[in-house]
Amino acid sequence: MASFFIMREILSSLEGLGFPMQELTVADVLKTLNKSAKTARAKGDFKVANSRGSQAGRIGDYREDYLKLPWIDGDYEPTAEELIGHLEGNKQRFYNTKTVWAVEADIIFLKEKFLKSLLYNILKKYMSEDTPAIQAEAWKWNEVIDEALDRVRTLDSLTGLRNREGLFENLEDQIDTFHKSKTKFSIMLIDVDGFKKVNDTRGHDVGNEVLINLAKDFKEEFEGTGEPFRLHGDEFVVLMPKEGVGQAKKKAQKLKKGINKDYTNYGLTLSIGVAEMSEDILKVANSYDLIDPKSLILALVDSATYLAKDQGKNQVVNWDRVVTPKALAIGASQKEKQMHKALRGLIELR
Repeated sequence: MASFFIMREILSSLEGLGFPMQELTVADVLKTLNKSAKTARAKGDFKVANSRGSQAGRIGDYREDYLKLPWIDGDYEPTAEELIGHLEGNKQRFYNTKTVWAVEADIIFLKEKFLKSLLYNILKKYMSEDTPAIQAEAWKWNEVIDEALDRVRTLDSLTGLRNREGLFENLEDQIDTFHKSKTKFSIMLIDVDGFKKVNDTRGHDVGNEVLINLAKDFKEEFEGTGEPFRLHGDEFVVLMPKEGVGQAKKKAQKLKKGINKDYTNYGLTLSIGVAEMSEDILKVANSYDLIDPKSLILALVDSATYLAKDQGKNQVVNWDRVVTPKALAIGASQKEKQMHKALRGLIELR
């Protein structure tokens, strides 16, 4: 799977062949977002309008942060590629002022916009040719480009695993298959105990190296039986198609023991929550207008992982050991309240 940086090198090499490589600026991105928000608002789609407006605000904040760098001229307008590098290099700092989800989503969004702008220039040159054969070739490459961009969109740039968006797409497919054919599957949420201490005492470079190595270990452990995804930070999810919760727990225990042994020098252990898809999950999820099976089963393994950490960490916990969901925060949204009720409903059905 091609990474963003590999694709960037390939595209840059085309400059020598006469392809225009016009750089996309952050101002261009903000203009596009604000225009999209305005259009959505005019159509009455206030959810999209607010989302685009919020994203424009965050990217504007990143831009201002970049312009404060001592070697940057105040009149300089950064490119999207420069801002991507700035965000990648300062993720932890931005996590303190924005949500993790927002920062990761903004990085993916900027990468998509950046690559599309370069690829558009290439296709524009191809499609301006009069020869039908060249135009046909351009349209063929357009499909390849869309596929490549989709891979970039669902790829975690640090670990090479598929990211949160890739997880959601795969999980929806698994749930759809279960709904149609009752093909079982299990899911586990892995929280790396002690990772924050590694970051705080050894630095983020070492922390990133640890995450990369953990991702490799997860891929090797689940090869042929499941796929690991990086949810965010030091949390990972593994989907195990056609596997029941019993087999998933055995794999989780084996993984936990291996990590305990191999990462002793870092003081890392794993807290793992496990769940299996069921008819009850579908039934309960469909009883609420703001809840879907995907978010409910993720909430189940999250509750199980929370219990594992609360009981001393370094444990594997099946969701059926969860007695009560995590307490609702003050000012919880309507969706959070429905999720709390849904979890309680599942516990009562056991």
